[in-house]
Amino acid sequence: MNKNLKQTLIALGLGALYTVLTGVFLLTVSLDMRHMSTWSIVLVFSAGYWAGSRSFMNSLVYSTVSLIPFVIFLKLVILSDLPSMWFMAVVTAAMSLLGFAAHRSGTKLKKAGAWSGLLVSIVFVVLYIPTLISGDLTKTEDSPAAAFAFTGPDNSLLSSDNLLGKVVVLDFYGTWCKPCIAELPELARVRDHFKTNQDVQFYIVNSDQRGDTPEKAQRFITKYGNGFAFGYDHDRKSHKALGLTGSGVPSLVILDKRGNIRLKHVGYNKAETDFVENMIDQIDRILQSE
Repeated sequence: MNKNLKQTLIALGLGALYTVLTGVFLLTVSLDMRHMSTWSIVLVFSAGYWAGSRSFMNSLVYSTVSLIPFVIFLKLVILSDLPSMWFMAVVTAAMSLLGFAAHRSGTKLKKAGAWSGLLVSIVFVVLYIPTLISGDLTKTEDSPAAAFAFTGPDNSLLSSDNLLGKVVVLDFYGTWCKPCIAELPELARVRDHFKTNQDVQFYIVNSDQRGDTPEKAQRFITKYGNGFAFGYDHDRKSHKALGLTGSGVPSLVILDKRGNIRLKHVGYNKAETDFVENMIDQIDRILQSE
């Protein structure tokens, strides 16, 4: 096999490897985009450092080729929910080149500069990502909600008409959904902030998908309930009526006292460090506008 082709395939395989490692990290270690991005930066920098041991032109080709699997992963897995994370494609490309430069730098000062660039990039990503994610996941609006109903606590039927006159927070979840589990303690903090305000109600509603059943939902409530009022949305009727078709879970909707949708928040990531403050602020704004 041609030597250059062999090295190119190795670079592609290396890129596939750190992309798989990034996916595994995201699923098993931390869903926090700050952690995932830091992990990715370190891996890509390391790949660039490996490429730096080759000839100049070949190393640039290898660095570029190694990024292809990660860019595909970013497009298919991350950007559908977090479009602002596109900048990670730019950051990883820069880190690959920086790793390349770190290996080829002839002086200790230049090497130190390359490694310092790695640390600065990590700090930048950790500080910048929370703002991006908050903007991606939260959408405000003011539109009438279609009529809907779901099974509430004690198998009671709760309809959109029953909820009029209250500011209502509906959070749709799945028993299999790790972000849903991570979101509940944060949402509990929001609920506790309004615990003395009878005009604000919270319902955590199973979205009835991926094999969920009322029995599975009950086991979920026992384990993760946090004192919430729970419901079950048979056949996802409420989920669809509220315009969440195609959205994943968690999907949070806030309705004002007139039954209008005022906010949608689709997804959850621990990197969204202002989640509690944002929800409290949005609910306060709705209460003040009534």
